Amino acid sequence: MKDLRLLEGGKFLPGTWIDGDHMGDWNIHLGTNATLVDAAIPGGVLQGSIVTTSDSILNLTGPRAFEVDVGVPISFQVDMNITVDADNEASFFVGFTDNNTAGEMPMDDDGGTLVSAATDAVGFLYERGEAAPSGTRWQAVSVANGTDGTQTALSGSDAVVLGTWMRLRLKIAASGDTDFYIATLDANHNEITPAWDRTSLRTQTSAVTTSVRLCPVIAQQLHTGSSVVTFQTRNAMFRGNGLEVTGS
Repeated sequence: MKDLRLLEGGKFLPGTWIDGDHMGDWNIHLGTNATLVDAAIPGGVLQGSIVTTSDSILNLTGPRAFEVDVGVPISFQVDMNITVDADNEASFFVGFTDNNTAGEMPMDDDGGTLVSAATDAVGFLYERGEAAPSGTRWQAVSVANGTDGTQTALSGSDAVVLGTWMRLRLKIAASGDTDFYIATLDANHNEITPAWDRTSLRTQTSAVTTSVRLCPVIAQQLHTGSSVVTFQTRNAMFRGNGLEVTGS
């Protein structure tokens, strides 16, 4: 079991990630008026922002090195803090996708209907600007071999609170079924309710094709608005059997 982490001062851990015939580092796509910077916050925080440009995408993807048939579980954990000015409509996706070469929003929500650029992907989707529940909660979404899975707004006390840190976790099983967990964090980034100790908020069945190689992704898209949309992320960890990590 190996890890991919974004921990060192908000920067990427050095190294090259190799799996089978694929190797590569994290890819960063910055659309028009998009920036990705060290937020200069103790403990290391990576900050992505898009200003005023409709349909601009900010996308960072890791190596396409995770495949269910090679070994499970495949999981990720990441702390996210989102800020969106009131007049903006924007999407945020965190999870796994099948494409790490192009700047795309793997999955999106258009008026309550999924729109998938990816052929295979699974993750958390937040759609600021849509009516509730899409516009107030993280959604569990997936697409497998081009067929969208059920779009489910995660319930309970897990509404997205702008400016509040939340810890997102998902775990993919051998069947492709994926469980979703959320924990709200206190000021010291401790889990108020540990996500792993809770019942899965959603099991997305056959969420991805088990033979497809996937990569971790954090993406945002500004749809409309005249101001800034920002995410901050820290402690991102992606794990899967069969992944080899080299480098310092």
